[in-house]
Amino acid sequence: MALSDSQEAVLGNLVTNIPNDVTWYVIGSIDSVLRGLEDDPNDIDILTTDSGAEWLRDACSDEFVRTRDVGDSQIDEYRIHGEELEVVFADHGNDHHEPLVDFHDIEMESAAEPAVPLLPLEELLCVYRQIDKHETADRLEVEFEPTDDC
Repeated sequence: MALSDSQEAVLGNLVTNIPNDVTWYVIGSIDSVLRGLEDDPNDIDILTTDSGAEWLRDACSDEFVRTRDVGDSQIDEYRIHGEELEVVFADHGNDHHEPLVDFHDIEMESAAEPAVPLLPLEELLCVYRQIDKHETADRLEVEFEPTDDC
């Protein structure tokens, strides 16, 4: 399925407003749709650094809903243009949080207009495996046959 108008609007706002020095990537079902797969996204998931999450908290404070811990990471939830935005990151101030990826070693891929940043497929598969979304990782492996493993 295609993205809804409101999902496209939120992604467009993120691409336009997040500064170039903030590292972030779309993940989840939006990523799958942007890669050309059939999916029905019910939210927008992005992966960022703790400083990226802080920037978003400052910039989108009126849309902020809550924060929750999930495994080794944290998720900030927002409601923007009627869409749920989940921002996944590791809080370096929290001893049990670990980043899901090493952001310094990643070369960004991007989807067509707007130029939405995507993790390279191999890193995305590793993220899915770390958060126990093995079915999603398996599906992407079947569809795209990546060359590298985690």
